[in-house]
Amino acid sequence: MALGRDPRAARAPREGPPEPQTATSRGWKGLNLSDDRLSIDDDELAWLENGMWLGRAIQSVPLYAGAAGAVLKPGSTVKASYGCSLTFGPNTIPHPVAIVVFEDGSAWQRDLFNDGAVDVQIGAPGTFSGSPSQTGIAIWRDGPILLIDEQTGYFSWNGVTLTTISTTRRGPRVVVFESHAWLQTAPRTVTFTAPNTFDDFVAGNGAGSFQITDEAFDGQIQGMLSTVEQLWLLSQSAVDALGNVATAAGVTTFTVTNALTSLGTVFPESLIGYFRAMVFATGYSIHALLGVTPQKLSAKIDRLFPFLSTAITFGPKSGIQMLNGAVVLVFLYRFTPSGATGGRSELLCFQEGRWFLATTPDLGGNRVLDLVTLTIDNAPEVYGIDAGGFLYRIFARSTDVQKGTMTVSSKLFELGDPVEGHQSLRVALDLSAPAATASVAVTVILTTEAGTVVVGTGPFTEKFFASLDSPLGFRYALLRRDASILGQRVGWTVSLPCSAGVALEAAHLEVSPTGKWETVDTA
Repeated sequence: MALGRDPRAARAPREGPPEPQTATSRGWKGLNLSDDRLSIDDDELAWLENGMWLGRAIQSVPLYAGAAGAVLKPGSTVKASYGCSLTFGPNTIPHPVAIVVFEDGSAWQRDLFNDGAVDVQIGAPGTFSGSPSQTGIAIWRDGPILLIDEQTGYFSWNGVTLTTISTTRRGPRVVVFESHAWLQTAPRTVTFTAPNTFDDFVAGNGAGSFQITDEAFDGQIQGMLSTVEQLWLLSQSAVDALGNVATAAGVTTFTVTNALTSLGTVFPESLIGYFRAMVFATGYSIHALLGVTPQKLSAKIDRLFPFLSTAITFGPKSGIQMLNGAVVLVFLYRFTPSGATGGRSELLCFQEGRWFLATTPDLGGNRVLDLVTLTIDNAPEVYGIDAGGFLYRIFARSTDVQKGTMTVSSKLFELGDPVEGHQSLRVALDLSAPAATASVAVTVILTTEAGTVVVGTGPFTEKFFASLDSPLGFRYALLRRDASILGQRVGWTVSLPCSAGVALEAAHLEVSPTGKWETVDTA
């Protein structure tokens, strides 16, 4: 924040009417929900929803508002899902497919090649178990899909046929690492196949099993993830790393190292590889493990976690989305704001060291419960599976019907003197938009420690100037409105529709000092 004059002048004796000050905010360094709106830094935000960081601006992020398409599975909610690129049948190139297991034990595949929606039933109801039993899913190279269930066994799916590999090898999860399939078959036991196979369990061929005997690994295995040349094994409060896999004379050897204690997870669906890190969610934070060094990613949003719960039994679910050239890490939660009931689905989005929030489309009134990440046209996208059994993308492409509202809230600024009263006079916003946007409906709310006021009579339409001397065709608008509210600290909230493609470049607030506050207004 920059002030139009030296804030120390507010303490000097005044002669005549007080001189107004202009507070300008731009180039925000991040969202801060861990500190109070009164105490965050001047260049931090108190709320950011459906808007992402783009240079020094905040770019609105539209949600998908097209057709929900054909229902994948009516009458049963999603239990587990997996997104991958599968080569199957007559196809010579991999197809992006979503594998979804429902609580009735059925499983379906949706093929989204060329934005199609071809559905195939993998298994009828009862093929797999419902919660609280788990079903693990992984892909072997470019096919087949491997599925293991705690109640019904181990299977492979080649895109056409479901094959039962074993009804006795049961467990909650399977991963593929170093040309072996690794199956959790007991609370602390992992069974692995012979090299270059997913179904050979003959010991003389290099298959086997092992137990975690390290006392530093507390409790059972809660999650497994293959990424960054390691097979990570997580308990509720520890992380082990398996590596150095080699097979000679029919014997497979490897090392298991305790990488971390006092930190783990009970949410297997939250594990994900993000660049060179392994990331996971706990019930109170989100952490990354880079090598063997833990890093807390969620320090600036930790106060949000008491208001979050899982959207599915084994969540929160993680995913990867490409937005405006940035690879964004997302986590799906159920968010219940203070004083509210029921809750809604919310995405916690991590982009280049900063967080923003996003709502979910919830088409037809069905809340999104789960995510799959699919690579479409060389870019990752997250698709939601809602309570009605529909599967559709979360974020809109430029060619989609779009919806959503970007909401941005500033700090409550003390404007150079924490015990000085202030009278707001005017508010202004610098906005930019693509050439196709001629106007946008904007709502501005001013807030003090005592109350709020909507600027004007509600949303007002702001026109954009014609594109001049802009090689990229951007148009610009300077919104200026009279705005009055009285208080010691003053902040603003801006809301506008995401479909207009507008970016908030800067915000300006003109205020006039009203004198020292000698008593506290308890009301």
